[in-house]
Amino acid sequence: MKNSNLIRQLVILGGNIYKQDFPIINIINGAKKYKLNIFIITDKDRLNYPNKNFTSFKNFLNSKNIKFRSFKSYLKMSNFLLNKFNSKNTLILSANCKWLLKKNIINNYKFLFNYHNADLPSQRGAACHSWGIMMNKKDSSLNMHLISEKFDTGKIIYNQKYKLNNYLSNLNSIYRKINKEEKFFFNKFFEKFFQKKLYTKSQNDNKSFYWPKLDQKKNSHVNWYWTSKEIYRFCNAFDNPFKGITTKYKRSKILLTSAKLADVNINFHPFQYGMIYRKNNKRVFIATGDGGISFKLKNYKLDKVKLGFKFYN
Repeated sequence: MKNSNLIRQLVILGGNIYKQDFPIINIINGAKKYKLNIFIITDKDRLNYPNKNFTSFKNFLNSKNIKFRSFKSYLKMSNFLLNKFNSKNTLILSANCKWLLKKNIINNYKFLFNYHNADLPSQRGAACHSWGIMMNKKDSSLNMHLISEKFDTGKIIYNQKYKLNNYLSNLNSIYRKINKEEKFFFNKFFEKFFQKKLYTKSQNDNKSFYWPKLDQKKNSHVNWYWTSKEIYRFCNAFDNPFKGITTKYKRSKILLTSAKLADVNINFHPFQYGMIYRKNNKRVFIATGDGGISFKLKNYKLDKVKLGFKFYN
């Protein structure tokens, strides 16, 4: 890209994934040899996000001696950005940024890109990998794209595909895969950026899918009329690093984790769906429409769960 040799500042808008230490460390390592001054701009909520090896994103930044500012409002953030960083020598990367950037920023910075760690245009939006697990998605991609006034719709300037095994995956295993892929991705992105070898490619909106944010407390309630495989993938989508899926037992809400298919050749009647038919010292076994499924209980004592009783939606 023209004039990329003038870049002296790297500003990252956003932060790390929940309970992970990336992508920020991978971005910084990818840019290291170009000797850029690095600054993080984030929101107050993400600053308090727990990271994998740190109690918060703030502690992560302090441990790496990375300069940063956090803001509650878009207005204060944008005023700070525009006043402090020159458009001619600043590269801005958005990565898990809370704010949808507006024209006052988009029109001011030539080198303004968003990093999206899921496929485009088929995985626009948020919680992409939880949705991908539910859909049994087999592949995805890392993307750097131009920023427009709609989330994840800008022209792609760099893309790296990767394979998934979501049927055997929870979010932690997918995050390990992404972390590994990112190391190569950011090294190549910065190399191509400074060698002026990045080219734009429009997204095909006719093949786009947009998925909203997921909230573990609001969206994790299991339906026992789903098949065992659907429940299995649903549990994996809300499992580590999150708390699992939710069901009701008598008057209590119970969190279920670590799903495993069981008794797949048994033909249960719909009246039995959600019924506890077996338990051992670690797991409960539940009847579904195409066999059984077992779980660990996260917030409820196993000896309090009685055989023959039902979990309810």
